Amino acid sequence: MEQAPLRQGLSRALEEGLQAYAGEQADMEKQIRISWTAKWARARELAEPILSVAFGVAPVQGLVEGSSDLIELDIEDEDDGGGGGSDYE
Repeated sequence: MEQAPLRQGLSRALEEGLQAYAGEQADMEKQIRISWTAKWARARELAEPILSVAFGVAPVQGLVEGSSDLIELDIEDEDDGGGGGSDYE
């Protein structure tokens, strides 16, 4: 939405069309974000104690006590030379 008004020298009709398109795309991206946030909520909940242990925030012994849920993580610590970017950011 911030990019649409930056174009200059456009006809009024094209400017309005780009603004409408930008609004539709922004709404679509918002709906995707809401959908994926809801879908991944349980995974984040299950991963929280594991990540707390992995990052040294919580002790290991408290990890599985009282839990019947299991989650498997495959964490690879390698540098692909791509500047540290991740598909999961």
